[in-house]
Amino acid sequence: MSLLESLLDFKKRFNDNEKVKLLLSKWDRCIVVSSDDVSEKYCIIINKGIVESVTEGSDEEGNVVITLKAVNNVLVDIFTGNTNPATAFLNGNLEVWGDDMDKIKLDALSLLLWG
Repeated sequence: MSLLESLLDFKKRFNDNEKVKLLLSKWDRCIVVSSDDVSEKYCIIINKGIVESVTEGSDEEGNVVITLKAVNNVLVDIFTGNTNPATAFLNGNLEVWGDDMDKIKLDALSLLLWG
C-alpha cells in the first residue's frame, strides 16, 4: 500500500469515528506527513473534526501545522493502523513537531483510533 492510500484509509477511519469527531470538533489543522526516504509529502486538512482532504505538498492557506516525519513504511504502518504512532514516537521512529496542545490532541487521537 502506498503512503497516499494509507492516508486515504486513515481519512475514512477518522471520519467514521464519532468519538474522534467529538474530541476534535473545534480543531482546524493541517497535518503535514513527510517521508524521509521517498520524498513524499502530504497535507491532511482537518476542519472542525472532519478530515476534509489529503493533498500532495504542504498547506498553503496558513493553517496551524503539525508535522509528522518518518520513513515511508513506518508512516504507512501508522496510517493503516498497524503501528501505534505513540509507540513509533517512543521508539524514535517518528518525529513530531507542533504546538504542545496539538500533541496532546494527537495522543488522544492515538488512543481512540489505535487503542
